[in-house]
Amino acid sequence: MAHPDDAELLCAGTLARAKADGAAIGIVVMCRGDKGAGSAHSGGDLGRVRQEEAGAAAEVLGAKLFWFNAADGELFDSYDARKKLMEIYRQFRPTLVIAHAAEDYHPDHRAASGIAEAASWFAASRGHATDSPALASPPKVWLADTLNMIGFEPGTYIDCREH
Repeated sequence: MAHPDDAELLCAGTLARAKADGAAIGIVVMCRGDKGAGSAHSGGDLGRVRQEEAGAAAEVLGAKLFWFNAADGELFDSYDARKKLMEIYRQFRPTLVIAHAAEDYHPDHRAASGIAEAASWFAASRGHATDSPALASPPKVWLADTLNMIGFEPGTYIDCREH
């Protein structure tokens, strides 16, 4: 996901359900959350606050948290970004990745979507070297709802009412 709070807003119920079903859960936060305040916000270290909140949310979900560390508004689909995410995938070894929808309203979300999808394929290719060995097969990629389902037509629904 692009920002601290995106996983919580867009797929926390699904993550909780997966954890309850026995899956290991990892959350990659690609941006620091340092510029997400509205014009009325003043003072404080917003990035630090949002990172602490994301850490607390990951703890509640029982998820391992990975920080990608791009500045808000500065996330772009590049080979370097793909390679960085490939390494995270290779360390965590997911079988399923939930990413932002490519048609999401936010530029960082759209960039995160492209990076996540490309890295899922390349993480299983020995031709794309990182510090960790290639995955045996690429993880499946599911796309998260956009806020208010703008431009998004779900294909799968997860019942997470119990979680």
